[in-house]
Amino acid sequence: MKKYLLLLLIIISSCSKEELDDYIEPPNPNPIPQTIYPTSVQNHEWNDGWYSRDRESYPVEFFSAFEYFDYDLDGDLDIFCRVGFYPGQGDSNAANTNNDIRIIINNNNTWTLADRDIVDIQPNRAYRKIVTVDIDNDGDLDMIGFNAEDPAEFNGYRTMGGLDLFRFNDGKFYFEEIIPYQEGNPTFFHSGTAADINNDGWVDLIAGTGKMILNNGDGTFQNSSYDLVLGNSGGMDWYSQAAIDLNNDGYTDIIAGKSHDDGEWFFPMGGTEELYGKTQWVYWGKAEYPYFDMDNPLILPTNYDFFGTEDLISKGLSSTMDISIVDFNKDNLLDIFVLSHSPINPPYGDGSSSQLNLIEYYKNNGDNTFTNETWNIFGTDGENELPNSGTNYWKVRDIDNDGDLEILLEVEEYPFTHFKKGSTGQYYKTK
Repeated sequence: MKKYLLLLLIIISSCSKEELDDYIEPPNPNPIPQTIYPTSVQNHEWNDGWYSRDRESYPVEFFSAFEYFDYDLDGDLDIFCRVGFYPGQGDSNAANTNNDIRIIINNNNTWTLADRDIVDIQPNRAYRKIVTVDIDNDGDLDMIGFNAEDPAEFNGYRTMGGLDLFRFNDGKFYFEEIIPYQEGNPTFFHSGTAADINNDGWVDLIAGTGKMILNNGDGTFQNSSYDLVLGNSGGMDWYSQAAIDLNNDGYTDIIAGKSHDDGEWFFPMGGTEELYGKTQWVYWGKAEYPYFDMDNPLILPTNYDFFGTEDLISKGLSSTMDISIVDFNKDNLLDIFVLSHSPINPPYGDGSSSQLNLIEYYKNNGDNTFTNETWNIFGTDGENELPNSGTNYWKVRDIDNDGDLEILLEVEEYPFTHFKKGSTGQYYKTK
């Protein structure tokens, strides 16, 4: 034993200080594997997480408000979500109740609930959308919760909303209220997004129908906000949005998914037949306030445009619920996918909740225009349509590393989980 100890001392003494330092200071065993992007749409779309209840088992039910992030830095993306209900409790109204915020830890596709005290839980909220973004430029992801409580009998038909921040520090998420939870349509934030709006290097927020909340430059937010949509919105609320530089001019652009249901309130609020069913709009960014050109939007041409026909109301799109941004055809230009709904009434719906959901693809032409190439990638036999689907969210990623992007449905239960590219070059539904 003494000989071995003496040999070890000789080896150590023969090393230079630099060599010894290299030996006793191994590399960090827990590097952050998740790339943190400057916009919330990139953080969701461009990392590999995918929620699919048909493919995996989760310890809680969740759907309408969730986001992927690597909490434990192990390379597997975990989930920050608003719980719908716990097993054994019975179901609840997913849009209005049981807003328990939890983290589900992913360990090689085995999912467990993290400790409750990791998140500063706020009861009696109605989180409809959660996004991830680095609010304070400290190198980790914070969570933004957009609230929208639908009017119903159990809550006295009130319309509640607000905007919350869960700031991540020292392994926990600490709650901060950005816009107080209150009654009224102006704070009914069905969706939202985050990006640097005014090019100052700090992430700002867009909530609901164009409410802008600017970062103070220190990870906090200005007491006052401003509205992009001034006065009458023309009967079209924003039910989804993404903010990113689409045309590489250095300014953030907005892609807004609008909603007008079946026209019941669309026309009384100033909506026109020509605009009915056109629910995908692009607003180009600019240098000066209000940082977007609201007078010259680009309305993306849907294949489901029934203007001038008797089918306008019964078949025209009623809302666009989610937007994916990705360079789909690998030409270094960002393309747009949208997930839209038809009305719930016949012929596409059953009059209660079932409806036709559909996907459309817009190729970026590089000149501030887009071409609808849905039929080119899906064919014309309705492969892009999802009848009687509850799908509200989705993303586009290469999940099997074959070099082709898959179109992934983030849905509770449906006969198909994603679209895959076939030998003909077109996409088909598959498990």
